[in-house]
Amino acid sequence: MAGFVHCVDFRYPSDFIATGAGAADSVFPHSFASDITHPNRPWKSAANAVPTVTYYAVDFGTAVALDGVGVDNINGSSFALQAASTDDYATNLITADYVVSQNKVDGRYKCFADLDGTVFDGHARRYWRILCGLGTPVDGGSAPMQIGSVAWCKTLVRWASGTSSYEELPLEATRVNDDYAGGGAEPVILGHRYGAITLAGSPADREAMRTNLLALLRQGLGRPFLFYKNDGDTSDFLIAHRAGDVALKQTAPLLMEFDNFIMRGVV
Repeated sequence: MAGFVHCVDFRYPSDFIATGAGAADSVFPHSFASDITHPNRPWKSAANAVPTVTYYAVDFGTAVALDGVGVDNINGSSFALQAASTDDYATNLITADYVVSQNKVDGRYKCFADLDGTVFDGHARRYWRILCGLGTPVDGGSAPMQIGSVAWCKTLVRWASGTSSYEELPLEATRVNDDYAGGGAEPVILGHRYGAITLAGSPADREAMRTNLLALLRQGLGRPFLFYKNDGDTSDFLIAHRAGDVALKQTAPLLMEFDNFIMRGVV
């Protein structure tokens, strides 16, 4: 398996292309999808999605290069990622197609586009967009285009291959309600489904693990980051916060390990 990938360094748009086929439903504005911490509060297009026509577009104010793009809670089966120098996407256009699939842990439809070695690699553009691909929405029938969040990754950190193992935990916010006259308890659903990943590193090369892991652990508990397993399934990423502090233990002069690094996905 290739090494894990994470991102703590994101770019945020200064404006949106909100007219024509890029117009938003007034209840679900463009700003919703630029907030990577609330993928279940999506942007939606003003009209039903039209393949190769409807889009979600952003303006970074100046030309920027990206290492990756994470699209979460999208309701189309595919999309084209496009970047250009003008907001009509006619000048210096770069484009590539991506397929969406369902994340097995949290159930949302996603795609992470690692742009290393692609047509986007090393090219800066001001305007970027997610263009509706061919096919019907994943839930069938006609519907507006929907995107829960887009993580525009400025820099990706690539872990050394085989540096850690992991556990997966599907979650749904609930509480036990036992306030009944007749006694008993019943679970009450509080929110959306989400997921968590727990990393546990067996002894591995000290510098290969320490450098990449500390780049992630330097972020505070409340700071979101993107974690991508990089195992061939492009839906297998999440935006998460770490649930607690993590200690690294050196087990030999050149070896180290750690336990119970819990990443709790955003909802």
